[in-house]
Amino acid sequence: MIANDPSLENGPHPLSDLLLNGDRACERADAAELRRVVEQLGPCVAEPLRRRLAEIVRLGATDLPYATKQWIELRRTLHHQLVDEFDDAAPH
Repeated sequence: MIANDPSLENGPHPLSDLLLNGDRACERADAAELRRVVEQLGPCVAEPLRRRLAEIVRLGATDLPYATKQWIELRRTLHHQLVDEFDDAAPH
């Protein structure tokens, strides 16, 4: 579950921007930027996803291609959760 943090909606980095920034960091093989994005995402997600984020940070320091693969998988999960939460919140 994605944390419902109103500051993310109006802050400098909405969740969608963070996901995009993570993608760009992976495209550029920028481990430092990926780490920054992951650290900002940490407070926005539930514990199981936080552990996966921590693993991406750890991997980024030693195996960036594998960290990128893990980022892509995690990003897909986060995207699906965002869509599901948006659908649940929409009036029916």
